[in-house]
Amino acid sequence: MAILDTCPGITVEILSNGNPLNEYADTDHDRTKLPAGIATEAGKYQHSRTVSTYVCIPSSALPSASSAPSSGPGTAAQNLAPKFAIRMTVSPPYRMDSAKLRFDMAVDGIPVWISHCARPDYNKLVKTKTPWVEGVEGVKEGKGRGCLMRAFRFGKLDTTSEVDSSAMIKRQRMRMSKVGTITVHVHRVNFGKRGGEIRSNARHFLHGDEAIAEKALKGESKSHGTVLGRPQRATRGPVWTTNYKDGREHPLIVFRFLYRSEEALKHLLIIPRTPSPSAVTPAASDISDAESASMLVPGEENHDLNLSEYTSAQQREIAVFLANMKRGNKSGDGNVKKERIEKRGKRTKAMKVKSESSGRDDDLFGRGGRSATVPAGKKIEIDLTDVADGDEDEDEDGD
Repeated sequence: MAILDTCPGITVEILSNGNPLNEYADTDHDRTKLPAGIATEAGKYQHSRTVSTYVCIPSSALPSASSAPSSGPGTAAQNLAPKFAIRMTVSPPYRMDSAKLRFDMAVDGIPVWISHCARPDYNKLVKTKTPWVEGVEGVKEGKGRGCLMRAFRFGKLDTTSEVDSSAMIKRQRMRMSKVGTITVHVHRVNFGKRGGEIRSNARHFLHGDEAIAEKALKGESKSHGTVLGRPQRATRGPVWTTNYKDGREHPLIVFRFLYRSEEALKHLLIIPRTPSPSAVTPAASDISDAESASMLVPGEENHDLNLSEYTSAQQREIAVFLANMKRGNKSGDGNVKKERIEKRGKRTKAMKVKSESSGRDDDLFGRGGRSATVPAGKKIEIDLTDVADGDEDEDEDGD
């Protein structure tokens, strides 16, 4: 629910199927910091009064604006896209200090309707603890019994690479700069007089047979635009002509909604991306002796291994290696690696250090995998009588 902290009680929401869409803060918009390019006093003022948020389009908004044959507006593809509406609410603690509040609404840069909240009506509702609420569901055209409404719908943008006209691309780029945005300007106004015209034109919205040049959307993470449903008979409602109390360039609040698909919001890093699942290689310390024994069932992968010659820790290392091979994580010839592991294990088993002073045998690599410390000046002898076959080739004739 978009709200300005300096005007609590005035809120605007975008609904789809009667439910408010999920909102996410527009981190690129900071009301307290003036961005480059805003030079006028009116621009600075409006920037400080703007509440900007992203809204996520429901996943059901899959049909594109041209996913079905079309000869104009009101096509089947447009009617499949989900409807949306703009809902405005005024409630305490806001205290109305003008005759009316005026809500000027625009969708994709196109004016669609003007709503008024009158102070007498609002004060009556406050006494009953009921908020003033009004919703706008589409574009209205005509008067009296001839009034027709065409509902707002999210339409997926279709792109094409076949447009090569620079003039066409320029026109579409200017148009696309406003697509994907819903704005509501709230003004303090006088009571005004009944009657007047509503500035809206259904012809300015996207149609079902329209494709946008890819170059016109270059650099823009926009996924949808607004299309209109089929015309339906509707009640026009009251129309008023009012004057701005603070001037048109000085609204009380500006609500700006940037509507995008979930995928587009992930691309913009507004919604965190779901990390891709990755295979986890087990560590030898995470495998128990029982688990390693179950992995090392005699078979074609380990038929040439004599496991009784290895310690429990070495068996776990071999189990991890074989498990990774089964996952397809091997590199090179698997038989060569198994032979190297067997030789390494036997060599480790055979290499013992015998201290002359104590006569005690210590593992060359120490206990627990740590290097053994040999006192300075002490002689050591290395017993290689149990070296694995194939490792003694260089020394078998040296006696």
